[in-house]
Amino acid sequence: MAFIYDFKKARERIRMSIREFIRRHRVSSPLILNKNDSIEHLVNSLLNSEIDYALVSDDYGKIIGVVSLYDVLKLFINYPISGFFRRRSRSKQKNEKSPISTIIGPNAIKIEADWSLKQALELMVYYKLPYIIAMDKELNRPLAIITKREILSGALGIRFLIKPVPSTW
Repeated sequence: MAFIYDFKKARERIRMSIREFIRRHRVSSPLILNKNDSIEHLVNSLLNSEIDYALVSDDYGKIIGVVSLYDVLKLFINYPISGFFRRRSRSKQKNEKSPISTIIGPNAIKIEADWSLKQALELMVYYKLPYIIAMDKELNRPLAIITKREILSGALGIRFLIKPVPSTW
């Protein structure tokens, strides 16, 4: 269930820059892990940080992809692979000690932090992206991973109500 507070204000807020959005809504800096870190380390890091995505860097610090808890879940099933932006595993035998590089997806779409939220949202919708990476052009470093949920709640004023699920375990 969601509430939209004011559609007119949402249209105004969508014009703000990604940089301003990050500042106003206190979007945290992205978690960056090395491609050689284990999947176990990835899971622990994501859960401890209470986030769903991490950037993956090579040994020189260059961002080479994004990995998520969703990618970890795919380890437990035979996941069909199709489409340009779908994540593709690079090896067949994986376990918690395998490096993150075995499950990362293709390098994510990066945009400059000076872009407007509207431009970012257009790109996300067009390519069906769950997130984009906001980059600081001068420092050539990632500022944040901006997700659909953050744009919906922060910029558009849509709040999600999550009902507690009774524990049956």
